[in-house]
Formats: sequence, C-alpha cells, structure tokens
Amino acid sequence: MNSPEHNNQNAGQIAARRSVEESEKHSFELLAQAAVGITVYQGEEMRVVVANESACEIWGKSRHELLGKPVLEISPELEHSPTRQIVLQVLKTGVPFEGREIPIEFIRNGQLHKGFFDVVYTAWKGQSGEIKGVITVYTEVTHSVMARKKIEEKEEQLRIALQGGDLGYYDYHPQTGELIWSDRLLQLFGLPAHTKPDMDVFFSILHPDDREQARKTIQEAIDPANGGIYDNEYRTIGATNGKVRWLHSKGKTSFDEANRPVRFTGVVRDITKEKLAEEKARESDERFRSTFENAAVGIAHVGLNGVWLKVNSRLCEIVGYSQEELLARTFQEITYPADLNADLQLVNDLLRGKIDTYSMEKRYIKKDGSSIWSNLTVSLAKKRNGHPDYFIAIIQDISEQKQAEEQLKQSEEQFRTLADNIQNLAWMADSEGAIYWYNQRWYDYTGVSAAQMQRLSWDSFHHPHHFDKLNQSIKNAFLRREPFELTFPLRRSDGAWRWFLTRVHPLKNENGEVLRWVGTSTDIDEQKSVEERLENLVADRTRELKRSNEDLQQFAHVASHDFKEPVRKIRTFSSRLSGEYGELLPEKGKSYLYKIEDAAVRIYEMIDAILLYSSFDENDKLNDQVDLTKLLQQIIADLEIAINEKHATVEIDELPRVQGSSILMYQLFSNLINNSLKFSKKNEPPVIKISSGLQGTDYIEILLQDNGIGFAASEAETIFKAFARLHSKSEFQGTGLGLALCQRIVERHDGEISAQGEEGVGALFVIKFPISRVI
Repeated sequence: MNSPEHNNQNAGQIAARRSVEESEKHSFELLAQAAVGITVYQGEEMRVVVANESACEIWGKSRHELLGKPVLEISPELEHSPTRQIVLQVLKTGVPFEGREIPIEFIRNGQLHKGFFDVVYTAWKGQSGEIKGVITVYTEVTHSVMARKKIEEKEEQLRIALQGGDLGYYDYHPQTGELIWSDRLLQLFGLPAHTKPDMDVFFSILHPDDREQARKTIQEAIDPANGGIYDNEYRTIGATNGKVRWLHSKGKTSFDEANRPVRFTGVVRDITKEKLAEEKARESDERFRSTFENAAVGIAHVGLNGVWLKVNSRLCEIVGYSQEELLARTFQEITYPADLNADLQLVNDLLRGKIDTYSMEKRYIKKDGSSIWSNLTVSLAKKRNGHPDYFIAIIQDISEQKQAEEQLKQSEEQFRTLADNIQNLAWMADSEGAIYWYNQRWYDYTGVSAAQMQRLSWDSFHHPHHFDKLNQSIKNAFLRREPFELTFPLRRSDGAWRWFLTRVHPLKNENGEVLRWVGTSTDIDEQKSVEERLENLVADRTRELKRSNEDLQQFAHVASHDFKEPVRKIRTFSSRLSGEYGELLPEKGKSYLYKIEDAAVRIYEMIDAILLYSSFDENDKLNDQVDLTKLLQQIIADLEIAINEKHATVEIDELPRVQGSSILMYQLFSNLINNSLKFSKKNEPPVIKISSGLQGTDYIEILLQDNGIGFAASEAETIFKAFARLHSKSEFQGTGLGLALCQRIVERHDGEISAQGEEGVGALFVIKFPISRVI
C-alpha cells in the first residue's frame, strides 16, 4: 500500500499536469480563433489534436473529420509529400521550419488540390522540454502565386515576342530616373552586357547629329499635352565596336491622376538595312537622273499615244526644240514622212509582243525645218501586271556618219573606176569578209562573168592542196581586223595555176570599226619559181652541212679515243711512279708529280666534256613525260656525297611535268646544281632554291637560285660560252663547258636560259620552256 505521503505526492502531480493541460487547452482555444490555418500534430503518426476554423476550410473538412485522426488517415496522398517529411524532421529535431509559397498537393472536397502556402512548423514541447508534437501555422497564397505566375508568363511571352521580332525593350520611370534595358537593346546600342543603363549612357551613344532631336521627342512624349506617344528614328555609334546603326523607337508614356509621367516604355528595332536600301535606291535614282540628263545620246520616255513624256537635254539639242516645246508634241509630228510607216509598223510589232526591241535608221524634222539622220532604238516598259506602260527611246545623231558614208560611196565609185583599169586582181568585202565586188581584171583572169560569180565564191578558184589551210588563215585574219598578206595559187581561165601575193586592208570609221575590206592580188608566179629554186639549193647545202656535222662528230669520237689513250698512260705511270718511288722523290719532285697527275685528270675531263658537247644529238627523242620534281629528287640523291661535304641545303618547290628528254633534263639540272656547289662561299653553307611559275601565257619558268660567290652582271652572257672561265683553274676546277651544254639542252627543248648575278651575293638561273611542253 502506498503511504499517505506518497498518495499526496501523486495527487499533486496529477493536479499539476491537469493545470498544464488546462493551460495548453486554453492556448489552443485562442489559436483556434486565429485567421490563419493552425493544426497541431502529436506523435510520429501526426495525430491531429488541434485544427482551427481556418485550417478546416483549407483542408475542406470538418473538425470531426480531423481531430484525433492521424494525418495519413485523413489524407493518404500526403504519405510521400515533402511537407510531411519536414514536419517529421521538426518533430525529431525540434528545429523550426519556415517556408514561403511551399507547393502542397492533397484531396480537398473530393478533388486533388494543388496549392501554395506560407508555413511555419514549430515543435510542441512539454513542461520538461520533451517534444510532444508539431504546431503548424499556414496561410494559403495560391491565388497570389498564380496571379504572379500569370504575370510572369505574360512577361515571358512578351520577352519571347520581342526577341522573335528582334526588338529591344526599355522601361523608364521619369520620377525616379530608373531605366531598364533588355539584353537585345544593349546589343543594338553596341554596349557591353554588364552596362548599367541611364539616360546619360543613352545620349552618349547617339550620333551627335541626332542627339538634339532625340531629347526633343522624349520631352514631347512625357508631356501629357502630346498624348504620350513616342516615335523617333536615330543613329547610334556602338561603344564597343564603333558600328553605326539606324534604329526606330516607338513608345508610350503612362501618367498618374495628376498627369505626371510615371512610366515610359517602348521597343526599338534595327532599321539599318532599310535605311541602306533607301540610300541605295536614292543613289540609284540620282544616278539614273544623272545618266538620263548627261547621256551623250538622246533619251526619251514616250507614251503609248506617241506623246513625249520625258526627254533629256541631248535629245532637245538633236531636234532643236526646248523641253516644253517637245513635250507638247508627238513623235509622229517630228518624224520624216517617208520614214513614219516603217517606224509605226515596228511599234505595232513591239506592242503585240512579236519583238522585244527594235532599231532603225530614221530621219527627224528639226524645228528649223531641216532633217537629221538618227539611229533609233526602242524598247517597251511594262507595268507590274505585264501590260505596256510607255516606250523607252534612245536616239543617236548619225548625220555626220551618213555624210561620211555618202562621201565614201563616191570614193568607192572612183576607186572602182580606177581598180577596173589596173593589172592587179582586186575585190571588196563587207565588214565580215563576204566579197561583194571584183574588178574587171578578175573576170578577165578567171574567165567568168559577174553573173556567174554571184553563184560562185572566191575560194572556188583556190588549189585543193592549199584550200583548208588558206581558208582558216583568211578567217583568222578577218577576226584580227588588221591588214594582212597571203601567198597562194589561183586557177586561170585555161586551168593553169599561178601564184599570187594577196594584200588586204580594212577601211575603218572614226571609231575604229571595220566598214569593209579591200584586197589586191599580184601575180608572183615567176618570183615564186625563183624562190623554189633557191629553196632547193638551200636544202642541198643543208644536207651537205649535216653530212659534215656527222663527219665532225665521228672525228670527235675517234679523236677522243686517241687522245684518252696517252692520257690514261700518263695517269697510270704517274700513279705507279708515285706508289713505287714516291718516298724516294724530294719534295720538289713530289710537287712536280702532283702537277702531272692533276693536269692529266683535267685533260681527261676536258676530252669527256668536248665529246659530250660535240656529240649532242639533235635527233634525241623529246617525247618523254618528265616529272621535274622526281627528277630533281633523283639528282639530289645521286649528289648526296657532294652535298653533304659542302653542308648544302637544296630546297625544291612543286615543279611541273614537261615533255622532253629525261636524259638531257637530268644532265641540265645536274650541271646547274654542281655549278652552284662548286662556286659556293668557303665559310657559308650553300643554299640552293628551285621553284617554278608562269610567265604570261606563253612560258613557264624554272628558277634556280644560290647564295654562292655570284658574278658580275656584265658576265651574264659570257658564262654560257664554251670554255669560258671567270676564275683560274687553281681556284675552281672545271672544263668551261657545263653551262654551254646547259644552254644547248634548253634550246633543244625550244626554251631559253639566262643568268643574273651579283658578286658576293649569289646567282639566279632562269629557264623558260614553252607552255606547250607542260603536261
């Protein structure tokens, strides 16, 4: 049994606990009257012990449905809700939680409700500090959140619309000076993205000529008397790149009840392209007007009824009328009567679409009653729907040309009278070379009449063996529009062929245009016979010379063999003498022996060089396809020892493929590279560069340049002569035939070789081959 004291103690504790519970109940009753939702959860199952009226409204349930029940029994859908986890965390740690616009989803009135709440979660602690539950205070802010989101969505739609339209946006508050610019507007202004906008920055980037107008239009826009509308075009100069842009800005000012401007907003569009297009159109229009007015020919726009609509000054000068006088007339009124029908017929053909344009020579009646000849070209301007609008006429005064043609016609008559009475055959052709007149001597020689020549052609009397070549030569000569001569046989009336020298001259106008051709043919048959005899004589002498050259080449081979034999003996026995008795010879004797051996080597090399030079075969086949790049690489490989000894560098660019003799090409470039190695500086490694390039349209150049000792400019031709030497043998070994042989090889390939040099700097060898040899 418990003692009375113990019972009294328990009774006291119970009383105290009841007092606390009564106090908490009183506090909860006070909370129940609050205008915000308040719910008190107890334990981990979050059993609802308090729910005020505002909470019941938010839950959509009565107190009976809430009180005493775990939260998951009330709303099972909250099992995985983040807010439930937060409440449990507060229950566990006692750390309060406060959040704004927290999204919570739960079933309310039978439907899923998605709401936003401002919440405060606080631990509910007992008298001894133990955590008994969680007090939650929450206010639903769904309507305000949704309203703000709609505003944000509209702003985002506006932003997208502005970006899609490539527009910049600004928002200016005149009372506070606050100014907001969109990123696109910063780009349009040519400002860095981090720029803090203000009106000073805006005016600083404006073109100086546009600042005053911009200030004026802004002041007008924020004046309520003007309706608050802003519309202005101005130029900006980019702060980062100096780029000039044309911009078009439109805006609207909002005013308060006191008619004070509170907000000035608008958009900005880049109109640079439009402005440039306007400028080009204006320039084009100015150029047209300038061309129209300053043209050297008359230009007019003529209505479909024949009335002059627009005329330039030159046309007025041509016909002798003022602009006012001419615009009051039709083109029919000032057209020479005899030419009017032809002109009107062409006008009708133009209107019916039979022709696109027409040209004719016609006469106009001037104001003073005289007439002038003109060259008229007419085309038809159309409307956008394709219907005729007006005629465009270009009129050139050709009265002087007509007078010149008349004078020429008279001269031709005189010429024909003279030509009929000379001994040469003569003819005239039009500007394209079609013969339309022959003199009487032609008919006498050929035995045909003028009527028969109308059915025949000049080349009917050409020899079949010469026909194709002669015909092509004549066509090419006519195209050049210059005087020319040709020699060919013509058939006589009795069938005999006689040689003629034909000279042809063009007759040109003051503009250099060929009007006609005049040709004469002189009988040179006797002279031709003498030339043929001379050609036969030259051919005989050429054959004799060829035989002589062949005999000389044969002699060179035999002589070289005979010369080489004693030289070989000298080299052999001097070598034996040096090997067997060299130690017995005094120094002076050894020196003499060395000079004998050196002289024998030079004689041997000289004999080889002379043989190679004299035996150069003019009949060598030149049909190989020689890849010069690969050929040079082969030569460098063959000269590897000499190149390494000199520490030389040989640089080769991409070289062409040419048609020629691969053996001779090898000899050519091998000699040139050896020459550069030989004549290099003692204390500087040789550098040899080989490249190629086109020279005009006829030749390709191969350039070989070195940094050797060079030579004087006056010696540029001497070095290619046989046996020519610029240095003593003691300085540089050689036969003096290497470059002479190079020249013969290049000439054998229809090319040229030249050299340029500067003493102490180096040499440049330039080889030119015809472009026809490039593959």
